Amino acid sequence: MIASDFLACAKQAITEGDENLAAEYLAAAETGIQAARLEAVRAVAKAAIDDLERIQNAERLCRYAVSTGQATPAALALIRELEAAPRLDKTQSLFSGKNTDAFDWHRRNRTEIFNLISQAAEESTTARQL
Repeated sequence: MIASDFLACAKQAITEGDENLAAEYLAAAETGIQAARLEAVRAVAKAAIDDLERIQNAERLCRYAVSTGQATPAALALIRELEAAPRLDKTQSLFSGKNTDAFDWHRRNRTEIFNLISQAAEESTTARQL
């Protein structure tokens, strides 16, 4: 049963005067809602972690391009943007100060960073074709 079903059953139990049964249905609905919330937080955190890992991989590629003398302007811009970015620390809780800073940075800068990654990839491809 989903939470709305439990709530409907609780309403019916209240209408019938069975407060104990209604309380059980309400508790089941609350448990279901809490589980759904937790699952949503996990999904959002996983997506952010995946993004942060992709960003770190792109940064490593850009740094490699710098070391080989093949860095493009977008690659250099990406490296500059990431120098002060907080880093995710998987050894700490997701809710540690360091990680919440990384998630907050990700939320504020995701679009700009992925635009730079795309631009760096495009510039790199164009440079190789020349």
